[in-house]
Amino acid sequence: MSTPERTCVACRTKQEKSRLIRIVRSEDTGVCIDERMCMDGRGAYLCRNRECVLKAKKKGALCRALKAEIAGEFYDHLEGYIDEQTR
Repeated sequence: MSTPERTCVACRTKQEKSRLIRIVRSEDTGVCIDERMCMDGRGAYLCRNRECVLKAKKKGALCRALKAEIAGEFYDHLEGYIDEQTR
């Protein structure tokens, strides 16, 4: 059985699903980080680095993938989350 792969919406590289961050848009919670990767809703994946977060923000890739407007504060939250994970 092969490991599922997903594509980062910013840099377009494929990686194992577990190595990426899943962002989900749902009617209940809006746009949030899906830490357990099991929430219902429309999902998109990003590499676990600041460069891809900044690229996704600049290109609007996350907004396009989730079909939703994303506030600038969410990107700040995402960068903080990545910093916490890399410690």
